[in-house]
Amino acid sequence: MSVAAGVPCRSSRPQSDASVGRRPGGADDSRPTEGKRLRVAGWLLAAASVALAAVAGVEFRSLGDVSQIDVPLSRAEIVAQDEVICGYLAKGLPPRGLHWDGEPARACLVDMATGRTLAPALMQQSTLSLNRRGVLWTEKEGCRFTIDRPTFDSAEQRLAIRFEQVPSRRAFYVYGLLAMAIFSAAILCGQIRRVRIAPPDRRRRQLFAELRLSTFLLLAQVSFFAFYPGSPVSQMSSDRANINGFAAGANSPETFAGDAFLCDPVNFDWYTPAFVYGVQAFGRMGFHYDTNRALLAFFCTLVGLFGYYRLFRTISGSELFAHTAALGLWFFRASYPPVENWAPTVIIPRTVYAALLPWVLLLALRYLRRPNRWWIPAAASALLFYVHPVSSPALTGAILTGAVVAGRGRPLKRLGWGVVGAAAALATMLPYTLIWMSKYSGTVVDGTTTATVYEFAREYLNPGFLDLSVCVGQMASYLVEHARFWPGMAAVVWLVAYRRHRRPVRLLGGMALGFGIVMLAVPAVDFTVSARLGRLPFQVDLVRNFRYVDVFLLATLGVALREIRLAMGPPQWPLAVRLTWGRLASVGQCRLSGPLVATVLIIVVFYGGACFRSLRKLGRRCDENYALLRGEPEGDFVDDFEMLRALQSVRMPHEVVSGPLYLRQAHVPLAFLHKDLGPLLYANPDAFLRCRATLDRAEEHLTWPITSSKAVAAAEAMQVDLLVLRREQVAPSLARSDAVIFQNATTVLVRIDRTEDAQRGAACGLAVSRRTLLSRKRQQ
Repeated sequence: MSVAAGVPCRSSRPQSDASVGRRPGGADDSRPTEGKRLRVAGWLLAAASVALAAVAGVEFRSLGDVSQIDVPLSRAEIVAQDEVICGYLAKGLPPRGLHWDGEPARACLVDMATGRTLAPALMQQSTLSLNRRGVLWTEKEGCRFTIDRPTFDSAEQRLAIRFEQVPSRRAFYVYGLLAMAIFSAAILCGQIRRVRIAPPDRRRRQLFAELRLSTFLLLAQVSFFAFYPGSPVSQMSSDRANINGFAAGANSPETFAGDAFLCDPVNFDWYTPAFVYGVQAFGRMGFHYDTNRALLAFFCTLVGLFGYYRLFRTISGSELFAHTAALGLWFFRASYPPVENWAPTVIIPRTVYAALLPWVLLLALRYLRRPNRWWIPAAASALLFYVHPVSSPALTGAILTGAVVAGRGRPLKRLGWGVVGAAAALATMLPYTLIWMSKYSGTVVDGTTTATVYEFAREYLNPGFLDLSVCVGQMASYLVEHARFWPGMAAVVWLVAYRRHRRPVRLLGGMALGFGIVMLAVPAVDFTVSARLGRLPFQVDLVRNFRYVDVFLLATLGVALREIRLAMGPPQWPLAVRLTWGRLASVGQCRLSGPLVATVLIIVVFYGGACFRSLRKLGRRCDENYALLRGEPEGDFVDDFEMLRALQSVRMPHEVVSGPLYLRQAHVPLAFLHKDLGPLLYANPDAFLRCRATLDRAEEHLTWPITSSKAVAAAEAMQVDLLVLRREQVAPSLARSDAVIFQNATTVLVRIDRTEDAQRGAACGLAVSRRTLLSRKRQQ
């Protein structure tokens, strides 16, 4: 009876001498003891790594104590030229250190009486030759500076070079790297333990699992160093910079009182608060706002790879397929209609969502056969609404529809439990839904404004956002034009024709149906109602969920692989397979078959190239960040970073800036940007129209060649005091003007004085020094 019940019987027969001291799996009694020792060692190493990380955090806090020392110009060697005074300092200088992120310590020329910076810190020798005011401090050549003769003559006794004294960062990085190394050793102890205690017949499989873990950990570490230490400056087209600006505006609202966009929290406080809160934390700790990407890259890569591996293994029943699909999908880069992309290596809210997506699907698969528990995955999917509100509704609809179509029980009972799950999801989404609705209330404006916003929105957005027929046509064309979807289409045809009665096939079809309803049908209703009421649509971004089509593609291939193998029965080894892979299969104990090999090859062919390019790009970023940490940044980033340092030195607290660089994440208030049009379109139509009108007026003047009069007109249109201009657009006359307070190989910084006296005194409308004005009057 005990055998029938599945409980092994105990035999009273004495054990032989050969079996004494051995476990049922054939392992020695020494292995449990060894496993305990490795477990204890692993936990001790993990505790040590946490302690070292805490010490590294304390050391990092001390790096913010930057002191300054002033060295008078009387100690410098002065060389007078026609209009510029050049100087050199080599003795009595403090040690030139590096900040935690590799930024070199600054040296500026200041007026000791007022504390005002007269010459900013430079980073390149070529920049020093382009400017009449600048200070270049290097380890080998000491400190060199230039200053215009009028300023030097008027304040010679008050001038000094102000050097930064940066605390050593060695302890921070030593403790941090030790913490990472010891934590890796703790994981290695766990891996060795699991392999050692595994039964002999499963030890090889366990070894492969540990190698997979090591691979995923290595890729996560590469992703971390590809984004560390982050940057305080970036290009305007960056979504991450926009989010970093939101965090900076929330942390320091007083700094952005003059900022055209961040001055009003209504414009941005509705945007994914949970994600912005996390970015804010990095700014408060002393890191760059951009440093959050490093930690999120590690987390998302590790969680995403393991999640998709487990999901595809559950779907297909093949570890080889799951491993290949997870790697191919996570490092895949693609663009989709209307204007969307899949790029998990770009760390933004939808990246975190993409990493958590497979775990919610696994939860849904776990409770598929228990309708009274469907509310659990529905609520879990709704929680992702706080991570990326655009994607969560489509996933929730897919899970509930798939459960109703493929679940167990009578149809009405399944439908009832589906309604319960939908109610749980709506209740979970409610807090953020209220925030979104309060934002939408600002878009309810008069009909004239709505019509104008619609007109501009059609120019700003892709036509597919506001016209579903165009969007559907773009999606259909995309599926037909890209060959990687053709095997998936063939798999769908075969599944529908021969395996439509199977539960996995019904589940996949139901989820695709629910996903399509939320992605297309809900926006259709929204657009129709909004057009009749004369209002803006409540949500125009649901069509962007088309970016998850590759997840559906690989899931379809996984389901088809399982169903084909079930239909074929046990693998019948063809002669070619036996000759080619038979020996490999017997050694690795893998169940290779024709469908499995074909499916893996499809993934390698269509995803391998993009995956390789993404990994190579991450490797290049690691090299660039390593050079940055050494204090030797490379590429165009040097010019942008140098411009930021100069701007921070010479900008007055009340001055607002305009230019091609996104500087809000460095706490620099800016005028309206093209990137502001997107958030304003969703939250503030009136401000959207003001932004559009301001940008249109400014663009009329910011065309090559930008002369003095054009610069003044653009500054007046945007109400700014400082203009950052691309050097190739600036006219030579403006580049030689006194209004240029800094320039390097790529950018020019122009100060515009919009007071009446300056406008009368200079025919070109640019600010010039008082001494220059007096000299011109005397000449006249």
